Amino acid sequence: MKKIIILYNQVYRMPDEYVNQVRNMASGYEVMVVRQDELTDEMLEEAEVITGHPDAERLARARQLRWLHIQSAGVDKYADPALLPSEDVVVTRTAGVFGTTIAEHVVGMMIALCRAFPIYEANQRDRQWKRLPEDSYREISGATVLVVGAGDLGGEIAKRLSGFDCRILGIRRSARPSQYFDDVYGMAELPAVLGKADFTVIALPSTEETRGMFDAGLLAAMKRDSILINIGRGDIVDTAALAAALQSGQLGGAGLDVTDPEPLPEVSPLWSLDNVMITPHVSGFSPKVPARRAKLFLDLLSRYLAGEELYYRVDYTKGY
Repeated sequence: MKKIIILYNQVYRMPDEYVNQVRNMASGYEVMVVRQDELTDEMLEEAEVITGHPDAERLARARQLRWLHIQSAGVDKYADPALLPSEDVVVTRTAGVFGTTIAEHVVGMMIALCRAFPIYEANQRDRQWKRLPEDSYREISGATVLVVGAGDLGGEIAKRLSGFDCRILGIRRSARPSQYFDDVYGMAELPAVLGKADFTVIALPSTEETRGMFDAGLLAAMKRDSILINIGRGDIVDTAALAAALQSGQLGGAGLDVTDPEPLPEVSPLWSLDNVMITPHVSGFSPKVPARRAKLFLDLLSRYLAGEELYYRVDYTKGY
């Protein structure tokens, strides 16, 4: 019997009501719900459809695999077709479901850093009523914000920042007008545009092109005392260069939901800087997200069963 395997781990799990919908929709399949670390070679060999995050190095064993759906926006290690058992395997990713919560996370970090919340949170723990001088704060209103990665996610970020009367600039592969952005530039213009921004938000996937992009040189091109927010992938930013830029005063602060490596080692100087906020790769988390992910998979599954084209297919040339 043909098999659909739904993998889960401590982060991603499909709610039972949607698993039942999968079973009802795919009545000709055996639907297996399997913990990621309990996926056996035998299960892999029999699966026609897998959703979740299987061990990429073992995918070659899945000789009957026809469709792999990744339950995250970033596909990172799954963007290598050489790992697949056949060139006919379609790989899709989860997109369009994380924008709301990630955009709110970005705005939250911006407000927290502008209002010195990390310092006041530490003072609260120590039961100390200490006021910082007036020039310790800044306003988002009227600021110039650069979103590096002006795609769907970047658009959600820009949409929310538009309510703060910001000037919003975007960077994408090729410059073209986008809603909520005042101007959009091509990737080649990034070094020049960085110097205009009071806030720079990284919303890029990890690809060969983007890994290590924000090195010491690019960080030095940023507007002095500006704030960097990274909700893309940690390896886009050179961690040591970022720490140096923050310690020297080149950058005024950073909000990091992703780091390189993850978890961030205890010895990293980033932990002790009071102009840095660190969250453990949770910007896409929300009680509403599991249902959104499941509904997307169900829509794709209906298309798969009907022999229709699947959207959100991974483009191996782009790496996402």
